[in-house]
Amino acid sequence: MKDRSDSDFTRRAASEKKRKITDWFYIPSWKRSVPLDADQIETSQAKNYLLFIDKCNFGAAMADQLRLAEHKVTTVSAGQRFGKLSDGDYVINPDERADYDALLNELLALQQPPEVIIHLWNVTPTGSSLSDLACLQSVQNLGFYSLMFLAQSLSDHSLTEAIQISVVSNNLHEVTGTEILQSEKALILGPCKVIPQEYPNISCRSIDIVLPESNEEAEIDLIGQVLSETSAKTTLGLSPTEVATDGCRLLSHSGKKSWPLAGSV
Repeated sequence: MKDRSDSDFTRRAASEKKRKITDWFYIPSWKRSVPLDADQIETSQAKNYLLFIDKCNFGAAMADQLRLAEHKVTTVSAGQRFGKLSDGDYVINPDERADYDALLNELLALQQPPEVIIHLWNVTPTGSSLSDLACLQSVQNLGFYSLMFLAQSLSDHSLTEAIQISVVSNNLHEVTGTEILQSEKALILGPCKVIPQEYPNISCRSIDIVLPESNEEAEIDLIGQVLSETSAKTTLGLSPTEVATDGCRLLSHSGKKSWPLAGSV
């Protein structure tokens, strides 16, 4: 039987909690920061990169830059069935779980287990003509389920070394108020949060970008910023282990600005 004084304390605490309504909710807000410096980027050795490339050629341009830096790069395009297009270039069906296994089998046979994965399938042309339903189905297949199948396949292949997945998108977050948003893309944030909790060796971050308009120099700068984030030793001042536990870091890149997301009351 509880002591009466304990019950009184419990009632007072509950009443006090209810009075502080301002503590019940929070809203996400963006905090502007400078792009990462070179000192914060791991450049000591070549890495195995796995890029799920988009149809806007942003991922293909990123792959070219990584190869020039002498990294080992494998690109994956979305298609109808698994296949090898050329050395280092593959196609898979996003809906087929077995295709992710076939891809990893190939990489392991080449002794190139992925260390850094950059998922760009949710970088899409602005002003897409897809209906809301078609856009939702696309994000489900190319985002939510793709990330889920990828994480499952990594685990099934007993890849226990640290792996970083950066999920790059556009039109996901409102930062400046001028973005044309595709709210369906919010689906990709779920896997970003859950995957590190299910698989402790995998860290995730979500990076939302604004694609430059027909400006090669701006595209090169943006690619450099995204790669800086994917190569960062720490995230929001946390160690890699803390990053994996915490979930994902949300960032938005527009021009030469970086906007980490922070919760504020």
